[in-house]
Amino acid sequence: MDSSLFMLLKLFVENGSITKQEIAVYNNISFRTVDKRISELNRILGEAAHISSGIERFSLTINNYPKFLDLETQFLKGELNLNDPIKREAFIIDFLIKSNDYIPIDEIADRINISRKTVNNDLRKIKINLKKYKGRIISKTGKGIKISFQTSFEKICALRNFVIEHTSNSVWLAFTSEISSHLKKLNLSKQAYHQVLNNVLTLKVFKDYGHVLDCVPRCYHSLWAQNAVITDLIDYLQEKLKYLTESEISFILSPLDLYKNEYLDFQKLKLVFLKNYKLFFIPLKDKLRKYGLDTKNVYERLKWHVLFSVNRTLLYTKIGEVLPRTISDNYPISLELSLALANKINSEYKVSISKDEINYYVIYFEMFLEEVSAISQDTKNQVKIAFIGSIRSSVKEFIEKKLSNIFENLKIISFSNVAAFKQQHDKFLLVFVDKPLEIEHIQVINVGTVFRPEALSVVMQISIIEQLIKQNKIAFSVKHFEAESYYVAVDRMIDHQIKSNQVSEDFKQNWKSREKVTNNIFSNGIAIPHAIDHSGKKRILVSVGIIDNKILFKKKELKLIFLIGIPENLNNELIDATSRLYDFIGLISRNEILYNNFVNYDSSKQLIQIVEGV
Repeated sequence: MDSSLFMLLKLFVENGSITKQEIAVYNNISFRTVDKRISELNRILGEAAHISSGIERFSLTINNYPKFLDLETQFLKGELNLNDPIKREAFIIDFLIKSNDYIPIDEIADRINISRKTVNNDLRKIKINLKKYKGRIISKTGKGIKISFQTSFEKICALRNFVIEHTSNSVWLAFTSEISSHLKKLNLSKQAYHQVLNNVLTLKVFKDYGHVLDCVPRCYHSLWAQNAVITDLIDYLQEKLKYLTESEISFILSPLDLYKNEYLDFQKLKLVFLKNYKLFFIPLKDKLRKYGLDTKNVYERLKWHVLFSVNRTLLYTKIGEVLPRTISDNYPISLELSLALANKINSEYKVSISKDEINYYVIYFEMFLEEVSAISQDTKNQVKIAFIGSIRSSVKEFIEKKLSNIFENLKIISFSNVAAFKQQHDKFLLVFVDKPLEIEHIQVINVGTVFRPEALSVVMQISIIEQLIKQNKIAFSVKHFEAESYYVAVDRMIDHQIKSNQVSEDFKQNWKSREKVTNNIFSNGIAIPHAIDHSGKKRILVSVGIIDNKILFKKKELKLIFLIGIPENLNNELIDATSRLYDFIGLISRNEILYNNFVNYDSSKQLIQIVEGV
């Protein structure tokens, strides 16, 4: 069995039930491949276990644990599969860590029984993977290669993550079986237990190879308090592993610092929470306040996740839960806040917070922003919707219910005919009709449209942006032009806005500084460069550039550029407008009809033109 099936089984063991979409995203495979791998895995598991599908989720049921363990050992972590690059790389890294001297590449090739060319190809990948661990492959003419790490801590983490987690042998299996009963006395979650077990095994192998763990990361401090259970375990392992250094004990029990558990020391937590608040959140105070977020409130709700996220990064431990890696693309403001937080952590601890960790920051910040947006809904401005003609009451109720989910202060007025409608002077956001009709400056919707999938939702989102434009909360403009590149296009758009006194003189530099950190490219060829505008204007600037020639950015064709200027200080209404604006851009990126209509935008017409054909 290859590593793809091993990783799939591991996913079920560590996460319990899981959806097909989560499996596909985690492994970067299609739904069809998911089905094939589950089918193949079930064939191999036989009577020992079975992966069954519920209404939405798959789950693993173990029927015969000893047999399952035997299968896992025999097939998943057994002999080296020469066709599996992960297993080959694990063998090479293990071979290099075991040796303190240079090893000829030919000797490695002979040991694995593969060609020198294959070894060199694997070494290229290994060199890239080792950079994260501050490790490198050193070569010397006539002697061969050897592996080098900055400290013993990086070396032992590389041994665990590249070797122990992907290979096994009978000696290792016998050792883990022997110590498992002692580790179970910690009464940890399944995931934490396996992490401690892996750490003990890794340390045993590390010491068997003649190495000593003499340090842990400078910024990492154990947060657990030693009690009778931990003392007994340490005494047992001291005897089993022939003396343990303080760093080795910290390494073994480091999973206790990755979850809430009974062993965490309250006083240590109090100090580290205060330290993290001062280091990471006080510097973000102005940025958070700009979006209506209270720094202390945000930190109180994020402090546990940040603590464990930092520790996972310091300890080279991946986050276990699965999130789509592209999720941050949908929430640019939350991504900006998340990157700002990650950059503070990276700068302070000299680490690199992973994309998976940042995605969780994004989810938290988006939740906070949505709460602010919900509070800031402008209930004073009543939204008026009209019905004209013979429209069934059941249809009206259906539409009203949908609209009530969007507008808190909604007023519905019904008119028997157009003449009656024209006699009143109220301003309506939308008019629903039972037959084709055009009314100047008002979006008219045939009631049949609302029963198309998502049609009403799409029309409403566009109408809300139209309303924000009319209320001068969004300054909106569209222009067709040609450009040599993405940067030339944005440069030209910013120059035009500065010349028109729409943004401050420093806007271009603000944008360039932000581009060094990240640039947001939605799917479907949409870019959203944005920066802070210090002009003092109380509105969101949205300048849309439609590129009429073909230009590429990061190997993607670019057609629409939404240049966004966000005021330095945002009130609640503008926070809500900003959130709705990004939702609007995301909608265009996902809806092919809206996208194509926007590419052919007519500046003489209103924004609502893009819903034609939805």
